[in-house]
Amino acid sequence: MKKIFTLIAGVMIAASASATTPYKALYVVAEVSPAGAGIVYLDAKNDEDAAYVLDKSEDYGETAFIKIVGGENGGGDEGEADGFGGNRGTYEVKVYAEPEEGYEFVCLAGVQRDQEYAYADCFKPFTGSGQSDRVYDWNLYANVADGILININNVEHAQDGDSDGNPVNRDGILADPDTYFKAEPDTKVIVVYKEEGAEYPKLVEGTDGVLHVVMSADENAPVYNVVGQQVSGASKGIMIQNGRKYIVK
Repeated sequence: MKKIFTLIAGVMIAASASATTPYKALYVVAEVSPAGAGIVYLDAKNDEDAAYVLDKSEDYGETAFIKIVGGENGGGDEGEADGFGGNRGTYEVKVYAEPEEGYEFVCLAGVQRDQEYAYADCFKPFTGSGQSDRVYDWNLYANVADGILININNVEHAQDGDSDGNPVNRDGILADPDTYFKAEPDTKVIVVYKEEGAEYPKLVEGTDGVLHVVMSADENAPVYNVVGQQVSGASKGIMIQNGRKYIVK
């Protein structure tokens, strides 16, 4: 029995070692909103990826960019390769950002909006740079001054190569940027700030543990159901708080 187990383990290790990693030449831009509210910087997620950075911003500013040959992480659930970042097809960079005095961080969004940011607009940050230790973090108020990882994969960007050299490996992509890097950014990251104390949309964690968008800073405002009855935060169904509707399942 022991010999059989050893043989199976050996086959699994060999299969794991021969796994092919896809690569993409990704061009990412980050932008502060509103202008003058803070600073931002983009960097590789770890030392391995840092070796495959073609170019990036050298200083903090209101805009930043990075061009990197990123390797795919993950191998789990399909269908989540969107702004939240799924368990499959993730290509990560680290975002550092810090508000100016008088402003506070809201979230890292995938779209630019004039006023209202919904939870679905925001990237889902995570910790851990390796496939086995990544943990997705629902706390969008993570300390971006220390750097947080987000998935910058653009699902419309086809695979450029892989670790088996089909049609080219990571070094080959980096050596031929005119062929593999797009002229326009694959992904834009909006670093959303709000003025401290201002009635500006922000994400608030309710008593149900779900983040909601509210139009004021009153996180303790009463909650109502659709017929106007005040209810507890533990209630389920369509809830209304601060004039905003959300669903508690």
